[in-house]
Amino acid sequence: MYLNTLIRSIILFVGIIFLYNGVFALQTNKYNQQWFQYYNQVHFSNKINLVSDVGLRYKDEFKFKSQFITRTSLRFNINDNLFGSFGVAFSGQYKNEKVHTYELRPYQDIVLNKMCKKIEVNYRVRVEEQLFYDNNFNYNRFNFRTRFIITAVVPMLQFSNNKSLNLSIGNEFFMNAKKNEFFNQNRILIGPVYKFNSTLNLSVIYNYQLSNNVGSDDYQEGQIIWVSVRHSIVKKITKNK
Repeated sequence: MYLNTLIRSIILFVGIIFLYNGVFALQTNKYNQQWFQYYNQVHFSNKINLVSDVGLRYKDEFKFKSQFITRTSLRFNINDNLFGSFGVAFSGQYKNEKVHTYELRPYQDIVLNKMCKKIEVNYRVRVEEQLFYDNNFNYNRFNFRTRFIITAVVPMLQFSNNKSLNLSIGNEFFMNAKKNEFFNQNRILIGPVYKFNSTLNLSVIYNYQLSNNVGSDDYQEGQIIWVSVRHSIVKKITKNK
């Protein structure tokens, strides 16, 4: 009963977002991007992990660079299903193939993982403090935003040697701490995840992204292909005898 309710809730939620985005899509500028991201997690102990990622984003069918981003954080396992972390991200936006603006982004988040029979459901709330700089690294402005994401990983096919093919479905909503600019962006995420083993997987996610232009009423509608590799490393700590 709980599983069926959860699935219906996710479908209803994603459907509402599709309708919402469709209404806004009538007055948006459209673009396409291609994202490549490598995620790494080093397990130092049962309580502490180092989580990092690095990515490069292109636009207009790989014609131009759009953005680079790198992040790192310390994650603390509160229990088997609940995690908290704090970290920092650094990114740069390209214009005419040169970095035009930089962003330094400290962040804090909390993640809840739940297994509903065979479906893995993840909830995350992330708070970000965005500091923007020009290409000479002169400070421009500050933004405070919060991100809410829910994803469900549904098993599809099981192969030998622990290999599997799953389907990931999710939605992430971004909001600013400003009354006149409350909506930042929304992402609808869906695509296959191929699990090579317990420490390595590859995903190809379609990301329908709706965002607004800062300081205006204009919106942008993005069609994005997001290729990600996720790799976990368990570091064995040996005690000196």
